Amino acid sequence: MPGIEEKIAMEAIKPASGFINALLAPKIEKLKSWSNEKELKGQLDPDKLSKVMEEYLTKLSLRVSEITSIAFPLIKLDIFKAYEPLVLGRQHYSNSPIENEVELAKLIDEELKSYLIIDNAGMGKSTFSKFIVASLLYKSKRVPLFFELRKINQEIDLVENLAKELDFPGRVFDRALFYKLLQLGKFYVIIDGFDEVALDYQETLSNQINELSLKGGDNIILLTSRPQDTLPDIVKSDALRFKPFSQTQAISLLKRYDDISGLTIGEELTQQIDSVPQKFIESPLLVSLLYRTFGVNKSIAEKTCTFYEEIYHALYKGHDLINKNGYGREKKSDLDFEDFRKLLRAMCYFMMLNRKTSFESWSEATKFVDKASSISSITPSSASNFIDDLLVSVPLMHREGPEIKFFHKTLLEYFSAEYILFHQSSSKVLSKLFNSILAPSFNKTFEFLFELNSSLFDGVITYHFAKLAEEVICNGDILEQALHSLIFNKRCKIGLWRHSEHSLKLDGHDELVFDGSDAELLEEGYLTATWNEGLLNGERYFIVLSFTDVSINYHSCAWKSISQPTTFEGHERDEVSSEEMNKLFQSLGENHWNHLDCDLIDKIKGVSGILNMIINSIPSDRFNDSAKVRLLSKIKIEAILDKVRKEEEFTEETEQFL
Repeated sequence: MPGIEEKIAMEAIKPASGFINALLAPKIEKLKSWSNEKELKGQLDPDKLSKVMEEYLTKLSLRVSEITSIAFPLIKLDIFKAYEPLVLGRQHYSNSPIENEVELAKLIDEELKSYLIIDNAGMGKSTFSKFIVASLLYKSKRVPLFFELRKINQEIDLVENLAKELDFPGRVFDRALFYKLLQLGKFYVIIDGFDEVALDYQETLSNQINELSLKGGDNIILLTSRPQDTLPDIVKSDALRFKPFSQTQAISLLKRYDDISGLTIGEELTQQIDSVPQKFIESPLLVSLLYRTFGVNKSIAEKTCTFYEEIYHALYKGHDLINKNGYGREKKSDLDFEDFRKLLRAMCYFMMLNRKTSFESWSEATKFVDKASSISSITPSSASNFIDDLLVSVPLMHREGPEIKFFHKTLLEYFSAEYILFHQSSSKVLSKLFNSILAPSFNKTFEFLFELNSSLFDGVITYHFAKLAEEVICNGDILEQALHSLIFNKRCKIGLWRHSEHSLKLDGHDELVFDGSDAELLEEGYLTATWNEGLLNGERYFIVLSFTDVSINYHSCAWKSISQPTTFEGHERDEVSSEEMNKLFQSLGENHWNHLDCDLIDKIKGVSGILNMIINSIPSDRFNDSAKVRLLSKIKIEAILDKVRKEEEFTEETEQFL
């Protein structure tokens, strides 16, 4: 293993467990004090408890102390050296971007509130989960329970799955004690990857998570997922998402990689950082891809897909970050550059259809390769040899115990996109996927397709949304356009709520509370809200707008193709005037929710005081610090419809010649 991988591997084999155990010692001592608590007195042997917990926490610390990165395939990296902390922000927001930030320390020290972290591919949700577990081990009085939902056993309920994390071979953790500790709120439960759960099991699991949050004591729950239509309702929770990497964070991660590798790739990139497109440094994954590809060819890609193209090329050819000439590792599968890729595409596509992001065992992996071989007509020397190549010769995958998984899920999604692109009936395949229940899980795959072949994407997906937008587009003033753009993007409810009945003083600020009045919203997936305030007949009211995604197959690339950035200036968050409050009261009533539709828009479109709320609600990709918001564009909608129509006409003309 020459080059950079060999150098880092030598460092990676140095044991970290001694350092970890030394850090855990104070926490284990504190756990002994549980035996003196009133509810547990006489039920716990402090020495026995500390021994059991020491074994569990040591096992957990070793599990989360190492991470992998596409920048350095085959190498396990120290999480505290390789991880650049992300910044979180609330999805419920109405003030400035800075006020919406949530410090990591707050999550670790949290006493009452649980969290849902909902964000897109590549932002590092799973690695963040490991990082927060590692931090909790040394800084929190609670015991972290870390569970990856892709591994859930559907034959038993969630609580039993969690309890099994404390079991060891030949010894089962006392279930009565576990339930008691759960009831007393002794745990910080981190549940990672709700979007990776089988669709037909998600509702059952959602109910179990809700029940855990409702009846399971004052434990803290942190759930991660990609955005999707169905998400669990966790009581006393905040919805968060990651803020994009700043340039400072990107530079810091590049320096971390240089410190690990002993190279100057990050330093060279830092010198050119102002010329790197912002979209390539907004997530940890993209910075890692940038580091790897720049280290091999000293160039910066123009498209995200180019990163994946270059990664495949470099790994198949055997290039590492030092040996620029490359060397070819023997391919046990006996497949050349193109055939290996064709089989990989088919395997990834078949995995996506089955909502598999990893293989639980070697035998499961070979079964998927055999199926991929049958649909691609590419035959390796054996399915086992192909998997071996993916682990060693073309290391796009790695092992975590018996599990075999890609270094990042987006690798799976990229090669799945290539399969669709090169399929002889690509348009029909894409249309079937887009209109199926699998559409949300193919969201990132569709995004790659947009880059690989925008005509294919536009002909199916953008065309679908352009036809829908044609029905709601209006020629009114900026507020009316914003309202119509909002209800195109989101399902919305709006209402007036008395300040005296629905406010609570927290940290010196008035916070909006519903005391159960929002139950109907939570049941329907309304997890995000923004609000303003105003006076009506001397009484203070909240004007609240709550919203959720309008469609499970909504796609941001299509939205950008039919919308136009619009600048809003001079619309700061000022109180709504008394005159406009009266108009809202006549249209909305008070203390109940109203569905925001075209008819209601006609009644409230003159209320300029709600424009700031609309501006806050329309952007859905990231926290938006700028004054620009995307609104539906009649010109772009008509252009897409015209483009697709002309392409269809051209196809018909060519078929006549043939």
